Amino acid sequence: MPPTIPEWLNRALHNPEYQRKMLCTLSEREQSRDLARSASCLHQVNSIWKTSSPNDCHENYQITEAMRTENRRENRYGDVAPFDRTRVIVEPNEQGKGRYLNANWVRELFGGKWWIATQAPLPNTTHTFLSLLLQPDSRPPPGLLPPNSSESGSRIRTVVQLTKATEGKITKAHPYFPNIIGESYIIPPPKGYHGTALKITLLEEYQVKTAHCIKSIVRLIRCTPPVGEPDQSRYSKVDEVGEPVHFTHLLFTDWPDSGVPEGPGEKAALLSFARLVTDVNLSPPPLLSQGSSYHPDPPISVNCSAGIGRTGSFIALCSLLRYYGFLSLTYSRENLTNLPPLPPSPLGKLPAQIAEDEVASEVDSLREQRMSMVQRPKQQILVYELLAAAFYEAEGRK
Repeated sequence: MPPTIPEWLNRALHNPEYQRKMLCTLSEREQSRDLARSASCLHQVNSIWKTSSPNDCHENYQITEAMRTENRRENRYGDVAPFDRTRVIVEPNEQGKGRYLNANWVRELFGGKWWIATQAPLPNTTHTFLSLLLQPDSRPPPGLLPPNSSESGSRIRTVVQLTKATEGKITKAHPYFPNIIGESYIIPPPKGYHGTALKITLLEEYQVKTAHCIKSIVRLIRCTPPVGEPDQSRYSKVDEVGEPVHFTHLLFTDWPDSGVPEGPGEKAALLSFARLVTDVNLSPPPLLSQGSSYHPDPPISVNCSAGIGRTGSFIALCSLLRYYGFLSLTYSRENLTNLPPLPPSPLGKLPAQIAEDEVASEVDSLREQRMSMVQRPKQQILVYELLAAAFYEAEGRK
């Protein structure tokens, strides 16, 4: 029997006074995180932290790695940086050091799924981003997992993109693979990196009209340095090194920057897209060799342009849809209600009435893991609207 729409969701949708209070509370908490980030950059602690340990606040939100001189040029936007505590480290060594990427490990509060929330690749960060997809074992660092956790790592095989490459003549995401089937790009290694170049090839492309999605099957392999003009991205004279990996790239085409899908058709498509992403990630990897094993549900990489507004909204939506059984029957409600708790916020708990609001709690939790997630109020309202739409849709099928 489909679940009935919760009281907290009705209140959030139809009580403007509550909406204002909730949005104001979450905004004030994010401003407090901003102050902590600024304090961490200045190696100071603001006097606002009277009710909690200054060290906790400083450490929880510090962005030391992002502010290093050698890493600043790898941030798409100067005011969007990953927290050190949850940042993704590419090709980590035994000491936990590795390549920098503007990305964070993020776990859904209610749905329990792990994501990599990242900015859209830049020309100078594409090699690092793709190297992440080559890793056979990507998992959150031990500090983010419960003691004695059995969380298994796996290769990431699903990449979600919520922005077009350009919007209004402004570049929002570097197109790092070709748009012609069978064509390849060669991604040279960045200066100072001693690894190989990468060869990326578009194998298949489909339009998924109900989800307003372009679905691409992409092949990725290491290769020898390219031969050709240094300003060209297409080369043929390379030797492949090792075994290729394949991933599915899912582009949602109707979510404007700083906004939300407006029409009923676009909103319905976004719900369909969330289900498509889940189904694809639960399916065997593309072109899997017969008899090969694979992780049943690995983490998903998701980006918009900055990797906070649309990205955070999509993760929040998927978390609640997963929790209420609207994404896939694979997820057991019993298992999702017994998830290990996430670390408590140094800011303390949300006020009681707002804590009952699962969307507000999800948004606040995501902002503890990556800055400014679900960046704008209308993006948060969209999560309420689409979750309610999923309830109404389920009731209509009774």
